[in-house]
Amino acid sequence: PRFFLALSELLTVLIISKTLRGNKNKFSLSYLLPILYYWHPLSLYVITQGFLEPLMLLLLTLGVYSFSKGRVKLGLVIFSLFVNVKQTLLAFPAFLLKKIGFLNILRLTFLSLLLMAPFFFWSPKNFLKWGFIFALLDKSIVPVRLSTLTFNSFYNQITGQNFPSWIFAIFWIIIFLFIIKYQKKYYSHLFYASSFFY
Repeated sequence: PRFFLALSELLTVLIISKTLRGNKNKFSLSYLLPILYYWHPLSLYVITQGFLEPLMLLLLTLGVYSFSKGRVKLGLVIFSLFVNVKQTLLAFPAFLLKKIGFLNILRLTFLSLLLMAPFFFWSPKNFLKWGFIFALLDKSIVPVRLSTLTFNSFYNQITGQNFPSWIFAIFWIIIFLFIIKYQKKYYSHLFYASSFFY
């Protein structure tokens, strides 16, 4: 798995470089940004811990690249994979509304549900329990991970307690509505929206 995550980062770097080289005004950035991304101080830590963020960023970058080249169908398939990586990404299709239209949002939702279907029908009870209920509500099943790079880990180190989840929920709702209202139609704003929200 770690080899695949390292490969995901490398592919993301190549896509970023290829995208920027297509813009003559940003030629120098086509070298600088990939280097900054690949040599980020936390990159090695994220990969060795087996976090899925490199895969998420690869799919996000590849999806944006596909849409920017007019390959909408391919972009929808890639984003449907992206949405299924983590539960927190289920809100992502809303960020695409101003860019690809409501009909394509429905197609993206359908593809995402189609990818989930085999796992749901394998065991509906376990799918809902382990996929959603424990992640959102029941921390007695699986305790909160403090090895992650989150505000809660930082808060726990200082206070010895977990940050109240209901406060997180309020922040998420406010940020989500803010992004939906003020996001632009440019595909590059997907990176801003995703980074700001997640």
